This record gives sequence, structure tokens and C-alpha cells, in this order.
Amino acid sequence: QSTPVEKIEKSAQDVEITISILDRLSSATEMDDESLVGARVKYQNAIVTANDVIRSIDEQSATIAARLTEIGAPPEDGIVEPKTVTDTRSQLNAEKSKLAVLKKDLERNILRAENAVAEITTARQEAFTDAISKRTSITNDMLSEAVGGISSLFATAYTNVTGWFSFVIKNKFWPAIASALVSLATALLLSFNLNRFFGGYLERQNEAPDYFTRVFTGFWASVLPSLATVVFLAVTYTLFSQLDIFNSKIAEITLDLFLVLAGLVFAWHFCKALYAPVQSQWRIINFSDRSAVSMFWLTHSLIFVYCFDFLFSGLNSTFSGALALTVVQGIVAAVLIGIILLLMARVILRRKRNAVPVTNVESDDEEATPINPTPTFRWDKWIAIVLALSAAIIIGSALLGYIGFARFFAQQIVVTGGIVAIMVVGVLAARELSKEGVLATTG
Repeated sequence: QSTPVEKIEKSAQDVEITISILDRLSSATEMDDESLVGARVKYQNAIVTANDVIRSIDEQSATIAARLTEIGAPPEDGIVEPKTVTDTRSQLNAEKSKLAVLKKDLERNILRAENAVAEITTARQEAFTDAISKRTSITNDMLSEAVGGISSLFATAYTNVTGWFSFVIKNKFWPAIASALVSLATALLLSFNLNRFFGGYLERQNEAPDYFTRVFTGFWASVLPSLATVVFLAVTYTLFSQLDIFNSKIAEITLDLFLVLAGLVFAWHFCKALYAPVQSQWRIINFSDRSAVSMFWLTHSLIFVYCFDFLFSGLNSTFSGALALTVVQGIVAAVLIGIILLLMARVILRRKRNAVPVTNVESDDEEATPINPTPTFRWDKWIAIVLALSAAIIIGSALLGYIGFARFFAQQIVVTGGIVAIMVVGVLAARELSKEGVLATTG
């Protein structure tokens, strides 16, 4: 049975072997960004393990020091002590020295790993900068290669997907059916219970709801269907993975597809709550009916283009599609996003606000103050200007050949725009909450 020191020595050797292997792999091949991220995670795990071993060394060293103190110093000349005591002292001192050497080796390996992580970070930053700043010439040959690449990509995808379906039907049919049923049952159970406790917030029968009623109804109407969908997709993916129903490529495609589906479901319900294209009295942002309908479909078009670009990029990466196809896809997605942003800016600049009806009118005063006004966000012109400038930058960069920059900038606008939209609703809700008496009217 191994002694504590031998176990520590074995762990320290494992750390050194792991870091040495990572060093050889990192220097032997040109790694893409995904591989660099994976190597960084492995280096960081090795650092964590090394620090754990060092803590074990410190604890064992303290135990040895206490044992040496208990035994005492070697006797003076002429005094004979039992051989077992002398041997024990010698063994403890040897172990103490070995632990000190192991600790220094581990500290050196930690430094190696930290330097490797720093180099990987620098390499990723340089690769990102190169990809963003690189200019690609758009030629007829590239366009022809991209057209041919589409058919080749979809043929490869079709072959892989149909092959996987055949495998599932022959070997994993019942596990797949059982997994799908378990996922569906879990999602339905969750949806039933959520609707049972919070379904009252989804009813939109009030003809003149106050602002908080609109916000909270919109919140639950966005979260409940989205949460049930996410649970169904997450449980399905987890069960399929655990039961080895997926192969590696199908797993990558399915994960991208499930992320897109979850995003689209949430976006649909959130935009429906935000713009309320049919029931204007439930609208959270104060647009006229025509402007609200336009923004509703433009927002969905923007999200759809973003999701299609994300999904197509994953497909192209998984099945090693042509580089020209990636370039053309980036141009098309960036230009479409830019055009949609321009249209959204135009709608915002020309929008007309809904006239909020007065719900307590018993007088003929046309200037009576409405009970339930929709808060107005006064930065709409600035938002329109930002959208128009962003669209110009995206379209211009794409057409000039800076595809990486245009695509990256477009993606950031879409993601940031979604976050800002949620924040705007929060700001408006907080502003209403600060008004005197608003809580009394929302009970």
C-alpha cells in the first residue's frame, strides 16, 4: 500500500506528464480557436491539480515536522539511541527533502502552465485581430466556389443525417423514443405547474391595464413558454448524449439547432409582449399600431437572420465546408442585418405614438389625464441614429471586403440590442414604480 508521500509523488508526476503532453501538442500543430480554448482549459485544470498537490505537500510536511519534533534531535556523541528511532528520523528527513523537491517542481510546472495560458490568450487575441482586420477580395471565382460549396455542404449534411437516422432506427429506436417521451412529459409537467401558479398573469382581458400589469403579464407570457421549451430541449439533448444516441457531428448540429429554437421561442413571446401588434392596450413600448406591427416583424427578421447565420456557420464548420461559402455567408448575413437596422431606424424616426384612452372619463374634457399611460422613452431619435450608423458601418465594411469585422459588428449589435431592449423595459418599470400610488393601483 502506498504511503502518503508516494501518493503525492505519483500525483506530481501526473501533473508534469500532463503539462509536457500539452506543451508538445501545442507546439506540434497549428490550432484553431476551439482547440486553443480546449488547451487553455486543460492547462488551467492542470494548474488547479498542481495547487491541490502543493496543499497536500504542505499538510504532509507539517505532519513530518511534528513527528520529527516528537522524536527529538539526534543524540550527542557517545549517547546511543535505539536503531528504530534513528531509522525513523532518517526516513522522515528523506521524505521531507523529497516533498520540498516535489513542491519546487510543481511550482515550476505551474509557471510553465501559466505561461502557456498567457501565450494561448495572446494567440487568440492576434487571431481575432487578424480575422477582424483582414480584407477579402470578392471575385467571380469565389462566388462560383461558394455556389458549388452549398450543394456539396448540403449533400454531406444529408448523408450524415440520413446515416444517423438509419443508425437510430436500427440500434437506438426505443431509447430515442423513450428519451423524447420523458423530455416531453417533463416539459408538460413543468408547463402545467407553471400555468397553474402563474397562468393568471397570462390573461389579457383587461381593456385598460396599467403599466405594471402589462409588464408583468409580458414577463410571464415570455418566460413560461420559453422555460418549458428550454426544459424539453435540454432534457432531450442530455438523454440522447448519455445514451450515446448522438454521434459527434450530429451532437454539434443538434446543440446549435436547440439553441436557435430556444432563442426564437423566447424572442417571439418577448416581442409579442413588447410591441403587442394586435392588442395595443397591452403594448409596453408606446408605438402606433402600424409602427408596432412593423417593428414586430423587423425585429423577428433581424433575429431570424442572426440565428440562420449562427446555424449555418455551425453546419459549415462541422462538415468542413468551403472557405468561400463562409465568406459569402458572412457578406449576405451582414448586409441583411444592416438593411433591417436601417428599416428599424426609419420606423423609429417616423413612428407615431398611440393615443392612450382615458378610462375614467365622465366629463367632456378632451385634455383629461389618462389613468394608465404608457411611459415614453425619450431617446428614440438617438437610438435611430445609432442603428442607422451601425447599419452603414456593417454594410460598408461587408462590401469593402472586411467580412470578419462586418459580421462581428452585426452580431454584437443584435445581441446588445436584445439586452438593451430588456434593460429599457426595466428602466421604464422602475420609473413607474417610483411614482406615488402606483403600487396601490396594481394590487
